[in-house]
Amino acid sequence: MDTAVDEGAIEEPVVASPTPIPRTSVLWHTSAVVLFAAGGIAAGVLSKAADESPGWLGDLTSQLAIWVLAIALIGAFAPTLPAAAVRAAAALAGMCLGYYAYASSVLHFPVGRDALIWSVLAVTVTPAIAVLVCLARRADRAWGAVVFAVVAAICVSDDALTRIFLAISDQQSADFLATLRPVRAAVNVVSALVIVLLLPRSWRIRWMALALAVVLGACAPQIVDAVRSAVGV
Repeated sequence: MDTAVDEGAIEEPVVASPTPIPRTSVLWHTSAVVLFAAGGIAAGVLSKAADESPGWLGDLTSQLAIWVLAIALIGAFAPTLPAAAVRAAAALAGMCLGYYAYASSVLHFPVGRDALIWSVLAVTVTPAIAVLVCLARRADRAWGAVVFAVVAAICVSDDALTRIFLAISDQQSADFLATLRPVRAAVNVVSALVIVLLLPRSWRIRWMALALAVVLGACAPQIVDAVRSAVGV
């Protein structure tokens, strides 16, 4: 028997079901986070062990520029923004864990406020920097040059490069010359140059970032000293 179709009937909209995330993708991203965390732990242990060695090696592994460059590289080449944040946080949190665990269990150094401050920074500031670098690289816009320049300026924010300039420009005492750290200054500069000249995708952004980094780098040591004094690091 034929059934009449009601012309006034309203058809219900068809709602598409969400596309499930492949298990292989979840497994891949989870494995990547675990690897970044494990690498951070290993780097933290090696860094603290190198701190106790005489010469430039201990000074090199404890400098900020290396870790800032690592964060920028993680962010720049992360496949997604969440991946940039999680991987950077995992790597730096692992580094803090390895560094302070080795200091406490092997060297029997007291671990206090510094460990808490750096751990908080690892899961807050670190992912923020990684996400900003990831966005700046993808956008390839003028505002991205500011991001690259600020991150590069952090690499030269200690006084290693400033002391080199003072030693070259004026007569300094033997005690002052003994405090020079040319290896640290060189690594700071190389790290900054990698960030502003290799991470942006176009030369226009690279030159803009380089020019801004030179300006910001000149006043970065004073800014960082003020922040450290306020935070107590």
